[in-house]
Formats: sequence, C-alpha cells, structure tokens
Amino acid sequence: MEFAQNPMSTLASRFLFRCVSAAVCSGLWSGFTLAHATPGEHLQIGKSGELAPEVDLGFQYRSNIAQANVGQDPRERRSGVALTVAPGARLEHDAPGSYLLLQGNYKIIKYLARSLSVADQFNDFDIRLNGELLRDKPVSLYFSDRPALVNNNADRWFGGNPFHTRFRNEAHGGLIIQPGSVLSVRVGGSHEYDNIQIPPGVGGTGDVRAFNSRQGAGVNWDVRYKFLPRTAIVVMGTYKSYDWSRNWIVSPNNPGVAIPDFRQFRISGGLRGRITERMTINAEFGYGASPYDENSVIDVCSGGVDCDPTNSANPFGRDLSGLQKLLITLQAKYSVVNGPSASLTYTRDFNDVFFTNFMTYDTLRLSYASPKIGSRIGLSATLTGRRETYVGETNRSDLFVDGTGVATYAFRDWVAANAAVSYRQRLSNVASAQYVDFEPQIYVTFAY
Repeated sequence: MEFAQNPMSTLASRFLFRCVSAAVCSGLWSGFTLAHATPGEHLQIGKSGELAPEVDLGFQYRSNIAQANVGQDPRERRSGVALTVAPGARLEHDAPGSYLLLQGNYKIIKYLARSLSVADQFNDFDIRLNGELLRDKPVSLYFSDRPALVNNNADRWFGGNPFHTRFRNEAHGGLIIQPGSVLSVRVGGSHEYDNIQIPPGVGGTGDVRAFNSRQGAGVNWDVRYKFLPRTAIVVMGTYKSYDWSRNWIVSPNNPGVAIPDFRQFRISGGLRGRITERMTINAEFGYGASPYDENSVIDVCSGGVDCDPTNSANPFGRDLSGLQKLLITLQAKYSVVNGPSASLTYTRDFNDVFFTNFMTYDTLRLSYASPKIGSRIGLSATLTGRRETYVGETNRSDLFVDGTGVATYAFRDWVAANAAVSYRQRLSNVASAQYVDFEPQIYVTFAY
C-alpha cells in the first residue's frame, strides 16, 4: 500500500499516535488505580474515567478477494486465508459537567500465500472523538471529529493495487440549548475532507493512483421535543456545500471525466419513542436536494461534446428529481433485558459518489441477537438488502444482499472465541459489476 504517499493519512497516523500516547500518560498518572484493575474490568482513571483496550486475533477466508465477476478471467477470482489483527481502545470520561469519548480501531490483514500479498491491508483505521462541555448548563458545547482510512475492493481484475483507498475526516461542533426538560435544540457547523485513490488504470487514469479530493462545509440543526416521558418529536436538517479539487479529469486513456461541485440540503422530522417496555419505534420522513454546478465542469474542461451536461453519454448535469428526493427512516426494535433483541429497519436516502453525480438507495435490514445461553454463549445475525441507483456519467442499478452470523463463547470476562460467516452478493444491470463473496472467520477477543 502507498499509505506513506498520502500526506493526510500520515497526519492521521500521527494523530492516532498522540491519542494513544495521551491515554498511556493518563494511565500512568493514575497508576494506583490502574495497578488494582483486573482483566475484564477495564482501567479506571480517577473517579470518572475509564480506559478499555481490546484486540482481536484470528483468521479469515475470502472466496473472491478482488470481488471479480463471473465473466472475468477465472484467474482473477482469487481466494485465500489471511491473518487478522485488530487492536482498539476506548477512553471515556463521564462527569456531571463534561463528557469525552475517544475510540480508535486499527486493522491488519495479511494473506498467508505470497501470491496474494498485493491484497494485504496494513493501514485501515477509524478514530472517533465526541465530547460535551458545560453539559449541566442550559447552554452547552458539543464537538466531534472522525478521521478514518478505508481500503475497499475495487471490483476489478487482480492487479498491482486492488483497492479504492479513501481517507476521510469529518468534524462537527456547536451549541446544545436546553431551556427545560422537554426541549433540546442542537445547532452547529461541520467540515469534511476526502482524499480518494483508485487502482492504476481504473477510470482511464493510466498509472496514476491519486484520483481526487474534496472539501465540504455547512450547518446542521436538530430539535427534539419530549411530549411523553420516553417519546419525542424530532426535526433535523443540514445544508452543505462541496468543492472538488479536480472537476475535469483527463488522462491518456480517457478524454474526460466530469466531477461537478454541488450543494446538499436535507430536512426531516418524525417520531421516536418507546411504545411499550420492550418495543421502540422510529418513523421519520423528509425531503432532500442536491443541485450540481454544471459550470464548475464547463469552466475547466477542454471543450467538445464531453463538456455538454445534456449529452446522453455524459449527463453530468442531472440532479435529484421526483421520488429521489424523498427521505424515509422506519425502525421497529424489540428487546428484553438479558433476553433476545430484534430490529427491522428501512431507510431511503441519497448520497454523492466520487465517480458520478449521486446514488439513491433503499435499505432493508433485519437483525437478531439471542440471550446468553448458559451465560457464556451468544448468537447474532444480520440480513441486509440494499438497492442502489447511480445517476450521472455512470448510470447503473445494483442490488446488494449481505448476510452475517456470529457465534461467541466467553471463556472469561476478558477473553472470548468468535466464529462468523458472511455472504455478500451484488446483482447489477452492468454484468462487470456483479460478484459473489463468501467469508468465514474465526478470532479471539482479548479485553482488559
């Protein structure tokens, strides 16, 4: 991987190191408390802090590492076993006037066969920081930051680098206004940064891996009114503006790819509440828009039919229309204390895509978790169906099916064995995008 060539990734890794260093220093500062902690109890820091380190060690098998489709060369449908190492930690401070949560995860995937070393992953990480200050006052402050780097399979032949690599940082901050016990208003701003690298040769980029980057900024608000002890009416909204660093991408193998700047607006509202001791519901409906700036492409492209936003071959001028603007979230959840839990969720929304204008999607997800069997065995399963429609220079309709089951046996409070199996399939009206991937894995979780 070319992690060292991405300056934003390097900065993020330094940030991760500093966060870990801060946690270690905090532990040393409160050494007496830490010295008396035992495995599974976590590390207590003073009266209001807790540090919970954890690591997963195991193996996974992938039947189709590069997610190649059945029409490609059979040699591209590579399978293999990999060693997985996933350390992580949670640092939490919870006091009447302030709250801080810092959580980080890092993952290494190393294939045992030398011929599969191109698919090794050494730099996937995800860090989450959330906090509140003056939380016991009528007006308080909130902030959050989430840097992450993820390598996703590129749906292509097994080449020199089979990943789309995306570094993303999303930061939020603002005010929480609570004039009483029934009304809460959260208003603030946000900033986003994305850096995207693609496999050389994909999208006509020749030998260049760096593809594009963008910045986005905007405002958001969230109003909640509790009209019953455990039920609230919510109204939420966001407005953001996004600018790509490259709006017209040209290479020797491609006459031009249009990536227009855009704005994004959402507003939704609904009901969240517990209707019985065991049943909760969430019903929200809304409206969204995402107009694209055609001139951001026309002003920098080299001219010709590719710069025409109405050209049927490159319709980069298309915006959301009709039911594509409809936002829906419906969820019903059933849970019993120390018993089973199940949820059914339907989501309809849209999002931007780095290789075309936007994607609309409908997701239906069913999840179930059993009560502990004999106080040590846990079972859970999730089944997801997702329909995606891509609009812009790339027009495609996909259907994802994703099923995962996990069985856990807890030997002690601090060590557990896990067996999981996942099945993923994508059906598409574009044959080259279809694939099937089967992934069983076993791993042991150690927690202090």
